[in-house]
Amino acid sequence: MRRYAMICLMASAALPYGDVSGYEMYSHYRLSYVAFGESVLVQPEFLAELGLSPWSSGQKFSSTAGKNDDEFGLAGPPCSHSSPESVRRLIACGAMFEDAGTRPLRHFYDPAHVGRGLTVLGHSFMSSADWAIQDNNQDADQEFSFSWARRYFYRALTMPGVASAPDGRNEQWGRLFQTLGQVIHHLQDMTQPQHVRNDAHWDGASFLGDLTNVGFRHPSRFEKYSGFSNQGQAKVEEQLANGSFEAVFPKYRQVLRNARDFWTGSAGVADYTNANFVSQRTNFVADSAGRVLAHPDFSQPTPIRGADLSVVKAFGSDPVPPTIRQFCANVGVDQCTA
Repeated sequence: MRRYAMICLMASAALPYGDVSGYEMYSHYRLSYVAFGESVLVQPEFLAELGLSPWSSGQKFSSTAGKNDDEFGLAGPPCSHSSPESVRRLIACGAMFEDAGTRPLRHFYDPAHVGRGLTVLGHSFMSSADWAIQDNNQDADQEFSFSWARRYFYRALTMPGVASAPDGRNEQWGRLFQTLGQVIHHLQDMTQPQHVRNDAHWDGASFLGDLTNVGFRHPSRFEKYSGFSNQGQAKVEEQLANGSFEAVFPKYRQVLRNARDFWTGSAGVADYTNANFVSQRTNFVADSAGRVLAHPDFSQPTPIRGADLSVVKAFGSDPVPPTIRQFCANVGVDQCTA
C-alpha cells in the first residue's frame, strides 16, 4: 500500500521545482492539471491495476463536502465541493481547495530555521511539512494530509464490493485523489520564496487596493503578478504549454524515499528555494559603505557583485512598466537605458 500511495504523490507532483511561477488558486489548479498529464496516472494500465477505469473514460468520484470559495469559479468548469469529478479534476480542484479558509497559515516551511512554520509576533503555526504529511502530529482539523491519503487508499481497496459500485468505496477514491491535490499544493508553495523564508503576505481588506501595505497586510506582488495580471498569466500559460516537464518518479526514487524528502534533504524543494532565492521582505541589504549583503536572517543566497545593468536590460524582453520608466527617466539622464 505504501508503494502505491507514494507513487500517486510523486507522480502528481510532476512539474519540476524551478518552473513553478504562480500561486493564486487558479495557478495551483493549472499547475496540478498539467502535472497530472505528465504522471503515471495517465497510463491506462496504472489505474486498471487498482480496479479503476482509465482516466480518459470519464469515470468520476465525488469531491468532499465543504464551503465553496468565489475563486473556485476561475477554473473551467468551476471547481465545487460535493461535485462528481474525474481523477484529473479531483487533483486539480483539490489544489484549489487547499487555499481556502485559514489553511494557508500552515503553508510555510523555513529550512534555515529548523523547519519552522509561519511565525508572527512570536507565534508559530504548524509548518507545511507537518500539516501536509501529518507524520508526527494528529490535528483534528486536518483530514487532507498524506497520512489520510494513505488511509483513503487502503479503504478504497479493501472495503466490501467492487471498486466501481456506489457502496462507499467511491467516496474513498474521491477523497484520495482530492487529498493528493491538496498535498501537492504544498510542494508548489515551497517553490515560492516567501513560503520558505517566513515572509508573511496577507491579502485581507481588499478595499485598500491589491498591493497596499497596511499593518499586517502585505499582499504578495509576485503572486498577484503571476495569478491575476494579464502579462503574468500569459507567462504561466506559455510555460505550461511549451515547457519541458518530467515526472519525479521513478527517476528520483533513490533520493525521494519518503514524503518529507520532498520538502527537505538532498532533493528537498524548500531547501533549494530558500538557499537560492530572496523574497519581498527578505531581500539583500546594504551596509553603510553601500556593499550588498545577504539578509541578516538568511545566510543564503549570497549576493555577487557583477556588471551593472540598465533597467531596460534587467527586464530583458519585457517592457519596463510605465511607473518604473517614469521614475528612472525623470532625473535628468534617462537612467532606464543609461
